[in-house]
Amino acid sequence: MPGESFGNNQLNGNGGNDIINGGNGDDVLNGGSEADTIVSNDGDDLLNGNGGNDILASLGGNNTLTGSSDSEIFNVGDGDDIIFGNGGDDTIFSGEGLDQVFLGTGAAEVFLSTGEGFDTIYNFDLNQATFELGSGLDFGSLDFSDTSQGVEIASNGDLLAVVVGVQASQIDNPNFFI
Repeated sequence: MPGESFGNNQLNGNGGNDIINGGNGDDVLNGGSEADTIVSNDGDDLLNGNGGNDILASLGGNNTLTGSSDSEIFNVGDGDDIIFGNGGDDTIFSGEGLDQVFLGTGAAEVFLSTGEGFDTIYNFDLNQATFELGSGLDFGSLDFSDTSQGVEIASNGDLLAVVVGVQASQIDNPNFFI
């Protein structure tokens, strides 16, 4: 169900596996109870999964994406986005910008790459959550620094993430994969 190209849309999915595309305005896009694909373009949008194993993708703008207790795939482009995982085994691809990622319970996987701004990550469970490293990165190329907020993860001076509530000594190679 496509939205208007330049309007501010509110689109709601029903039962079933919906495809919801918001267009370029400031949209509110709500999935239903099944596995939905929710896509926003430019604009500052709110994307809500509302149940099911959803795909939530924002291509531009400063967006808020909210998952459910099911497993979601979050894919955000440029902009300063806020992602709420809310549980499930979520996969998070954050793009350019200064994104805030709130993980829920479950085995979350957060993708890190260079040259795309950095993420601030909350609720990182050292026993379940992992980082997937992008091209040119491996565990040996990472630098870890404790700050008052948590541990900074960088590579060659490029800040990749700040993991809140975690110390550098707690992070180890099993938390990362290529």
